[in-house]
Amino acid sequence: MPELHDKEVTEIFKALSHPIRQQIILILADSHENHGVGFTALQSSLNSKKSSKPIQVGSIYHHIGLLGSLLNQTPEKAWILSESGWLAHKLLQSTHDRSE
Repeated sequence: MPELHDKEVTEIFKALSHPIRQQIILILADSHENHGVGFTALQSSLNSKKSSKPIQVGSIYHHIGLLGSLLNQTPEKAWILSESGWLAHKLLQSTHDRSE
């Protein structure tokens, strides 16, 4: 496991503190074999998982911005998880596994 600095740990916990950011991480992890997710597909996935009112474009961009270094963007403009993003995913999965 790579060494994490305080800033990276703080960023991971901040990312995991909101359900929309958690969903973004899970969606990107599920799509890693497809070489990432474009914005439109991400928006569609987020809105299909949420039963109440749709998540607006500005809100999605806000949460993507807060994910910061946990995400990378491919030359094709698809979003993928960075190394820190995969660590966040692993932490998120371990908490889900415990609650089941």
